[in-house]
This record gives sequence, C-alpha cells and structure tokens, in this order.
Amino acid sequence: MKKLLIVLILALGLSGAALAQPPNLERKITVRYEEAPLEIVLADLRTKYKLNFSYANQLIPLGQKVSLSARNQPLKTVLDGLGSIDVGYRVVGDQIVLTYQPRPRAEPEGQTKLEKPKYPALSKIEAGNGLVASNGTVNAQAVKPETTPVNYVKPKWYEPYALIIEDALQKATKKAASAVLSLDDKITLRKPVQLLGPAAPGADSTQLPAVSTPPVADSLAAAAPDSVPAQPEASGLVAASDSLPYETRPFQISFVTPLGTNGLESGRIVNHASFNLLAGYAYGLDGVEFAGFANVEKDFVRGVQFAGFANVVGGDVTGGQFAGFANVNGGVARGAQFAGFLNLTGDSVLAAQFAGFANIANGSAKGAQFAGFANITKGSALGPQGAGFANIVKGTTRGPQFAGFLNTATGNVQGAQFAGFANVAGRDVRGAQVAGFVNVARKVRGVQIGLVNVADSVSGVQIGLFNFARHGYRRLELWGNEVMYANAAFKMGSKHFHNIFAVGGSVDGEAYRWATGFGFGSEWNLTNRLLLNVDAIAWHVNENETWTEELNLLNQLRANFGVRLGNRAALFAGPTFNVYVSNLYNPESGRYGTDLARWNTSFDRQSGRTRITMWPGVNAGIRF
Repeated sequence: MKKLLIVLILALGLSGAALAQPPNLERKITVRYEEAPLEIVLADLRTKYKLNFSYANQLIPLGQKVSLSARNQPLKTVLDGLGSIDVGYRVVGDQIVLTYQPRPRAEPEGQTKLEKPKYPALSKIEAGNGLVASNGTVNAQAVKPETTPVNYVKPKWYEPYALIIEDALQKATKKAASAVLSLDDKITLRKPVQLLGPAAPGADSTQLPAVSTPPVADSLAAAAPDSVPAQPEASGLVAASDSLPYETRPFQISFVTPLGTNGLESGRIVNHASFNLLAGYAYGLDGVEFAGFANVEKDFVRGVQFAGFANVVGGDVTGGQFAGFANVNGGVARGAQFAGFLNLTGDSVLAAQFAGFANIANGSAKGAQFAGFANITKGSALGPQGAGFANIVKGTTRGPQFAGFLNTATGNVQGAQFAGFANVAGRDVRGAQVAGFVNVARKVRGVQIGLVNVADSVSGVQIGLFNFARHGYRRLELWGNEVMYANAAFKMGSKHFHNIFAVGGSVDGEAYRWATGFGFGSEWNLTNRLLLNVDAIAWHVNENETWTEELNLLNQLRANFGVRLGNRAALFAGPTFNVYVSNLYNPESGRYGTDLARWNTSFDRQSGRTRITMWPGVNAGIRF
C-alpha cells in the first residue's frame, strides 16, 4: 500500500511537470484595454489565454495604466507593447518572466545636461605635478576629475543619489590606485594593470586609468592601450536571470514546516503535490495540497487546496480552496472558495465564494457570493449575492442581491435588490428594488416596491404606501361628485403610478359626512393637450360624527379626461364606478348603510349585517 501511494504521488508530480509547456508567442489573440492598470491586464491575459506570469512586485509598475488594442495579433506583439511602460519579458519554461526594462527617452527641451566625471590616466601622471609623492603614493586631494557634458538623461531614481554614487566611484578609484602603487617594485607585472573608471554612456571608448609601480611606469604607459570597450552603466537594478525565483518539485510531505522533505528550503519551492500532516509552507503551489490544519503559500496557487482550518496565500489563487474556517489570499482569486467562516481576498474575485459568515473582496467580485451573514465588496459586484444579513458593494452592482436585512451599493444597480428591510443604491437603478420597508435610489428605471420608496427621479414605477421622487409627479386636485360635494387630493410618485391622499365632505341640512381616502393613480397623454387619468380610491366615510367605528367603506374607480390650461393646470371630468360596503346600522330606515347614491343603484344587497351597493357616478374638477 505504501509503495502504491508513493508511485501515485510521483506520477502526479511528474505529470504536472510534463504538462508545463512554454507559451506560444505566435498565438493569435484579441485584446482591448483603455487606461487599465497593468495588474488587471495581466490578470485578464492569465484568465483568457491561460498564461503564467512571474515578476517581482517591487520592480514592475503594476499600477501603471496600459492602453493596448490588438485583433488577431501574435501574443509577442501584445507583450512587446508593454515596453511603453518600461516592462520587458522573457520566456522561461512555461512562465513569462516580466522584467524592468527602461526604454530610451529623449532629453526634454530645456533639460539641464548632467556631467560625468572623467579621470585622467594615472600612467601619464608626472612626478612633480603634485599628484604622485616621492614615495610613489597618490595625493588623493590633488586628483580632480575633468567634466564633459553628456547628452543623456539619467533615470529618476538616480538623481537623489547622484552625488553619493559618484563620490563613491571616485574614492574607490583612488583607493585602488594607491593599493597598486604601494606594491612598488616588489612584483613583476607581466601585463599593464587597468582600473575602470566611470564610463560616459554612449561613448565608443573610455580613457582608462592604467597604473603601475614607479619603476615601470613608462613602459606600462607605452604598452597600455588607449581604450577598452565601454562598460555598461550600472542602473541600480539587478538584471533578471534566466531562472525563476523558485524551484519546482513534484511533491513534498511534511509534519509541519520545516519538518518535511523540503526542509529549510520550503520558502523557495513550488510543489505539484503537497501533503502536510499539520501545516505546511512553500513559495507556491502548482497542483494539489492537503493539510490537517493550514496551508501557507508565499506567492501563488494554481490548483486545489484543502485545509482543516485555513488556506493562506500571499498572491493570486487560480483554482479551488476548501477550508474549515477561512481562505485568505493577498491577490486575485479565480475559481471557487468554500470556507466555514470567512473568505478574504486582497484583490478582485473572479470566482464563486461560499462562507458560513462572510465573503470580503478588496477589489471587484465577478461571480456568485453567498454568506450566512454578509458579503462585502470594495469594488463592483458582477453576479448574484446572497446574505443572511447584508450585501455591501462599494461600486456598481450587476445581478441580483438577496439579503435578510440590507442591500447597499454606492454605484449603479443593474438587476434586482431584494431585502427584508432596505435597499440603498447610491446612484441609478435599472431593474427592481423590493424591500419590506424602504427603497432608496437616485434615478429609477424600473420598479420600486416597498412601504416607502425614495428616488431623485423615476422613469418607471414606485409601488408603496409612500412614494417620494424629488423630480417626480406631484399634483393637487379639487373636485366634486354626487356623494361628496367638495374633495381635495394630493398625488405624488411617478406619472404612470402614483399615490393619492384624499379628503372630502358634504353637508345636507342637519346631516353631514366627511371622508379620508387613499389610492393609486396613473396619467397618460392622449395628445399634447388631452390627458387621461385612471384612479382607484378607497374612502372611509364618517356619518354625522368625528369618526365612525363601524365598517363604512366607499370604493371608487374614476376615469377622467382632462384638457391642459397652459403648463400648470388642467380641467377634468369623467365617469366613476362606486362600490359601497357598510356595517353601519341606520335606525331611521332599519337597515345597514346609508343611501349615498343620489339615484337608483344598479346593485343593492344585504347579507347579515353587511350591505353592498353599486352604482355609476360622475365627477368634475381642476388639477394643478
């Protein structure tokens, strides 16, 4: 059994290594980026075309904006385009290693030319000129470099340290010269000794200080060449070697790092298969990893991780993570994350996340997020979100949000928000907001359904008890009908669906009645001047008293045709249909209900203590 397990592990690791193929630079790809950060560009290329990039975060300008456009162009052409932001590349195995590669820049107009020190050849120094003492030592104070203008601009990083670097070069040259001269004639020089001083960039050759002991100075001067090929100027950056910053191994087994097959080298190893009895640490993973407690990767994961407690990755994750408590990574997450408590991502999430408590993304989230308590995204959310308490997005939301209490997005919402208490959109809503209490948005192009709906403007529908739109529909109506001679109503909400708050009354001899009403209405333009309003209002009618406790309900459906009087008023009139339902007993007639109709009713029935009456009516008035 043990032998079989070892064979399987070896086969898994070797198969992973065998699959690592170098990228095809002639492969045709299509991309378009407009002022996109380099980090996002690399993440997109990695996802779309399965490319593996390696780079040092300190050297590559990941935040630099990139604009690239290519249609069916070789991959090489697209990568060459990164040179515009000082990024070069080379292919190493299945990796594309990015390097800092500053491009030549023209000297800006009016730029002050820097000067580089140029030292005289020490072999031509004559005794008596104060530079060489009688004992053969160099008088350092007397060595003064000549200066020659150089037509180039040094990199920005160099300027603050220019004096320090050049002073160090001067001191190093003088010390080296003194060391050689102090040998005197105790050694026999078979070849002239040459010390390389600072070379002017772009020069074909450089005057080199050739030094020797005094007895053979003349012969050395005669034998020394005038120049040697110029050495490249140090840029302060270490050139990338042909090797990656890590070593790949087929598998590793450990109890807890460093008690394992990788030992103290774990921090620079990428494993294809990793088995940690308790916890393990490595540079990265390109395969599968198991741990009883935790898996920790310094840089990246391409594959699947399983941990009893946590998976922790310093960079990007491409694949799946399963943890009893938490998955934490510092870069982009692609694939799927499942955690008993928390999924925490330092960058964007291009994956599905499932957590018992919360999913937190410090960038955008493209995929599904489901959490027992909350989903928090510091960028845009492009996909469904479901949370027991709240979904919080600091950006645009595209897709449905479901929360037991609250959904909030600081940007636009394209889709739907469903919450037990409130939905809040910082900008526009194109879709639906449905909440148990309140919906808030700037501009609504769709529907809001809640007890209270608030918007700046509405080009859709607000359905609720209170609908407020700052630039919405607001009208005041005054009218009369056969039941109550004087009525007033305030309409608010959207044009095609608004709330109606109404009050009315009438006096007939010593008898009087008054009523309060609430309903919904809609307005439509028939022509530039002609309007059609359809309203449904329910009235509670109080008969000869301040408030009637019994059921005494008048329901009205109105269809009014209106004519505009300028921009601020309209006259209207139209038929009504009335349904009167009452439990109010009338001792004078010995029946329930009162005779509200002024003419014969089309329907009049009594069942027990409830009377129902129906009749057509008419009303007319003015609207402001």
